[in-house]
Amino acid sequence: MIQSHPEENLLKILTSHFMGIDELLAQITVERYLEKASLKPLNPDILWKSFQSIFEQISTGKISPHLILDSEGNPAGISLFDLNSIPKNQKTLFHNLTQAINEFFSIVIEKEKQTKRLQNFQGLARKGIERLKKRRVNLEEEFSLLKEAQDYKKIGGLILSHLKKIKRGAEFVELPDFFVPGHKKIKIKLDPSLSAEANARAYYKKYRKAQTGTGELKNWIHQTEKEIKDLEKISSELQAGEKPNLKRIEAKLSSLGLIKISQPKAREKKKAKYSPREFISADGWKILVGRNNRENDYLTFKIARPDDLWFHAQNTAGSHVVLRKGERKKQPSAKALEQAASLAAYYSQAKTSRKVSVIYTLVKYVKKPKGASPGLVKVENMKSILIEPRLLK
Repeated sequence: MIQSHPEENLLKILTSHFMGIDELLAQITVERYLEKASLKPLNPDILWKSFQSIFEQISTGKISPHLILDSEGNPAGISLFDLNSIPKNQKTLFHNLTQAINEFFSIVIEKEKQTKRLQNFQGLARKGIERLKKRRVNLEEEFSLLKEAQDYKKIGGLILSHLKKIKRGAEFVELPDFFVPGHKKIKIKLDPSLSAEANARAYYKKYRKAQTGTGELKNWIHQTEKEIKDLEKISSELQAGEKPNLKRIEAKLSSLGLIKISQPKAREKKKAKYSPREFISADGWKILVGRNNRENDYLTFKIARPDDLWFHAQNTAGSHVVLRKGERKKQPSAKALEQAASLAAYYSQAKTSRKVSVIYTLVKYVKKPKGASPGLVKVENMKSILIEPRLLK
């Protein structure tokens, strides 16, 4: 019977026995039930009333959508109501359900892109290490052969010491080796078309070439070892489970020739698509927030109208925020102004402060200095407000 199950089992029963009930909706049901009764013994009437009250609120649109994150910052779901059991840093309130859903999938898509990119880099690093190790083996074998070529100098000297004993046209000659005890004779291959002296010069030439090749091979081997260590370090970083700096790793893989970072020509650049964040104030005023410096410029100078209100956190980097006046003749309410200022404070580098000074003015008083970087503007006739950084409730 239901009465014998503890809280965690009640959650499972609600999600498995009622179509359309997910874990988050089941959790809010249990939380509301526990405000009025205990689980042992379970009171079915109170449970039903808790259950019913939730759907009454949903049917009338009285919801408070929250984006729920897990402990690692990954999107876990969307709750239609605030959950006391979820830590504050793992939930974000949105003005409406559409905004919460858009943010949820925006994070999911970005996470998937990052995961795919990470896996691609892991594969590139692994293949790169295998290729470099094969190159190292080949270089070491070639280096070993060149080290043996040190004998060319000795052979050339022996030939010069016995010029009178070597007849032109001979293919081989046996000469005593002065460099070993007992002067044991060694068999030396000759070019029959050359004189004894020319054969000696040929061996010296091979020696000099071997000397040059040995130095080059040492450098190649050293460089290969370094690249292997670099890739092994990258591979370890990618597998460490922490958040690697993918941009830095991409640059390193590019420098090793494992990936090509495309740099589109200026004339081939496509026009960027901008989509500022959109919020609605408590009393219905539309508020737009830029996502980056280029979008800030586009919002302020392409989307906003001269009589719209413009907001920005004072003396710190942050988003441009525009409170749209639209076709209305009346001025935005004090509540809308405060909420737009709160968003400007929230989407700035001062968002962790308790209070942030935010400046605001009409868009027509915001100017773009000639040659200024994206996002940089000159503001006139501004006022300021001290406000708490927060998203809309």
